[in-house]
Amino acid sequence: MKKPRVGVFGAFRGISMIDMLLIYPEAELVAVCDRHLPALEKVREHAKKYDAEVALYENFDDFIEHDM
Repeated sequence: MKKPRVGVFGAFRGISMIDMLLIYPEAELVAVCDRHLPALEKVREHAKKYDAEVALYENFDDFIEHDM
């Protein structure tokens, strides 16, 4: 079975979900969207710890077009 590819809208409030998805083996975090750049940088740091590639978006229209 193929893993669900998940995107999170809202890096600040969604950080606990982001952290969980980075370690959850049954799904793959593929994208995060937030207008607040420091929140996206925090996600970048978290993803780096788990050697995960996560696309980061400031624009919702671009985010929603991501393959997820």
